[in-house]
Amino acid sequence: MPIISLCIPCRIWSNTVQQFTFWEAEKRAATRIGPDAGAAESYRKETHMANPLQEQLLKAGLASKKQAKKAEHEKRISRKQNNGNSSAVIAGKAREEQAVKDQRNRELNRERAEETRRREIKAQVKQLIETNRLPKDDRGEPYNFVEQNKIKRIFVSEEMTDQLSRGQLAIVKLGVGYEVVPGKVAHQIASRDKEAVVVFHEKP
Repeated sequence: MPIISLCIPCRIWSNTVQQFTFWEAEKRAATRIGPDAGAAESYRKETHMANPLQEQLLKAGLASKKQAKKAEHEKRISRKQNNGNSSAVIAGKAREEQAVKDQRNRELNRERAEETRRREIKAQVKQLIETNRLPKDDRGEPYNFVEQNKIKRIFVSEEMTDQLSRGQLAIVKLGVGYEVVPGKVAHQIASRDKEAVVVFHEKP
């Protein structure tokens, strides 16, 4: 117990000497600066404010000046690392959101491209039918066929009926109606839209 009692005053004396030495050094620095003592005092205050942890440790007598500086340095490094980690999290989240946005844009572009392709094919099929359809004969023979489980009928000449049965002609759909086109044109239509060709008795 006597040893501990003696160590406490020694620590207080040591801290007092360190603080006195630090203050004397500041005074000498202010003298060297010249008449602008206010600037020296301002510098001293800024230095103290910049190192709050160091000053607290010194005043409490818990560390030497070197240890206090080390603790303050480690605190600054930890703060920078935390800031860096926070920035990395924010940057990572931003990249994820951008990736989701880019994926959605790609899907929308693919859907638009597919829709454009369908419209182009539909226009091509319509043009092929309108430029190659053969005249039907309303007074001719009825020609019955099935589409989607429903019986349909058009009137054509006897010659066209024979050509339909031999695969030389074909029946195709245009809008809500039906047209007769040559077998060669039916092939061109089927390559674009098979569902547009309703009747085509092509021989193998």
